[in-house]
Amino acid sequence: MVSAHLAAGDDRVVAQLRAAAKRAMRQGAPTSSATYLRRAVREPPAVEVRPVVLAELGHAEVTAGLPDAVAHLQAAVALTGDAHERARLLLKLGRALHHNGQLDDACAAFSRGLRELSPVEPGDELAIEMQGGYLNAAMFTPDRAGDAHRRAPQILDGADALSTTPELALLSKAVMMRTWAAGPRQEIVAAARRLLHHGLLLDDADADEQVPWQVIAALEWCDDVASVKQAVRLALADARRGGSVLAFVLASVLRARQALWTGSIAEAVHDARSALEVLPAGSVYESSAAYCLV
Repeated sequence: MVSAHLAAGDDRVVAQLRAAAKRAMRQGAPTSSATYLRRAVREPPAVEVRPVVLAELGHAEVTAGLPDAVAHLQAAVALTGDAHERARLLLKLGRALHHNGQLDDACAAFSRGLRELSPVEPGDELAIEMQGGYLNAAMFTPDRAGDAHRRAPQILDGADALSTTPELALLSKAVMMRTWAAGPRQEIVAAARRLLHHGLLLDDADADEQVPWQVIAALEWCDDVASVKQAVRLALADARRGGSVLAFVLASVLRARQALWTGSIAEAVHDARSALEVLPAGSVYESSAAYCLV
């Protein structure tokens, strides 16, 4: 709480507020982190530090489910001169736009990020994350869904060679799309279980937050009930530990759907209501929670 009473007009104040914000994030308190960072932005920070502070603020707001995340990330992108850093911020911006339901804008952000990295080196992890982000949004976008589905079999064909976290996150997109395309159950379950066993359901400040949803959803639709129970338990525990509103919502919706499909109606109602109570207005996940509740 000392950070709330720091005097204005000193670069050291910005540094202390940023340090307090990082501690708050580590302790699973993203709303407090955002409060410290908003104060740091008002200080104001030095010109060269401002885009970094805005990016940290946007990330905290995304995690806490606060409404200004997109605007702060857009401002950070606009102020950043280095192409690689701009691409890293465009990845965060694209994910925030996706969560807001702005899927065309998300696709545009990811595509721009890839252009910032051009020419892309083989195995570039940031580029792979950008490709995964694009597929995340494209699979829900009518004009791009066909392109996303065409890429899925190729990713699955090379699944055995995928080992890094961004590569495995990309695999989760292919798993999701093959599920929707009624692909072979054995192929889908094997890939989803591999992702589960790699620990990709656990929260990471820079992780692709869609991975748990895609893994659990694929297992649900393939009726792998035991794996779903294990995965949802892990996802909910980690969401509570990290204070991520998005992670809590997704895990609650998935548990609600599993309860609905297996006959535990009261549990389904409870989890769906829990998700809707904390969802930001206009979230792309509102319809999924409402479906379970209805």
